[in-house]
Amino acid sequence: MGFSEWYRYSNLPEGFESSPYGKTIDLPAIGAAEEIANIRTAYLMTEYRKSFGIYVKLYVSTALSALKRGIRFTTLSTATTALQLQSLYLSMGGQLLGHARIRGLSVDVAVFLINLEALVASPVAKRIIARDAETNRPPSGGWFAFGTTNG
Repeated sequence: MGFSEWYRYSNLPEGFESSPYGKTIDLPAIGAAEEIANIRTAYLMTEYRKSFGIYVKLYVSTALSALKRGIRFTTLSTATTALQLQSLYLSMGGQLLGHARIRGLSVDVAVFLINLEALVASPVAKRIIARDAETNRPPSGGWFAFGTTNG
């Protein structure tokens, strides 16, 4: 159905500076590079993309995985024209950090910060986690394959 992929900023060759947003977003102001990751990919198969609930389930599962590894915050981005995804990120408690131009992309991106502890404590996340606990399934429901890059 889908997967997410993230990396810890501290594992980049030059930390925050070598990130796609390092020149335009003040990432060190957020916290230590060891506690912040970037969600590089959050992919759902086309037939599942119409449901924001499935996207939220993917992000909650990613958050639980990252929290176990000491990650407290994630950054993520989407095209400045992708207003529905921006709305989703805001509804998950995301904070817009700014806009950036990523080398190789023809559009600017909006960069968001997600506090993972706040995300998993949100009412929608609690429902997802409780529902999966009732069915004795992991939060991913067995649907998602999670990859961590340098995580």
